[in-house]
Amino acid sequence: MDMILNRKSRYVLVMSSKPIELGSNLSAFFNELSKYIGLFGLAKLSPYFVKKIGEKEFIFRIARGSEKEFILALSFVKLNGVGFYSILTSGTIKSLIRKYNEKKKN
Repeated sequence: MDMILNRKSRYVLVMSSKPIELGSNLSAFFNELSKYIGLFGLAKLSPYFVKKIGEKEFIFRIARGSEKEFILALSFVKLNGVGFYSILTSGTIKSLIRKYNEKKKN
């Protein structure tokens, strides 16, 4: 019987300090992230770039239970002078975008 490991995940909305094309700099971003959490930590996080939703907003999927490590390491990442920080986390992309839109209105 084949069993597929279905890891639970969380979605994190990340904002950059300046507009940046993260897609072309993704490997540099993950290399910079691994400097602060190590390769084992990076494997544990299992980060995945989901999509860009604005000039400076990005959605990442990470392993559930690793949110604090990701958010902390993210605060140290600098790419070409651009910093990153977390805005929200959620269990689904739809909920994450809804919460972000509500937060922007206030």
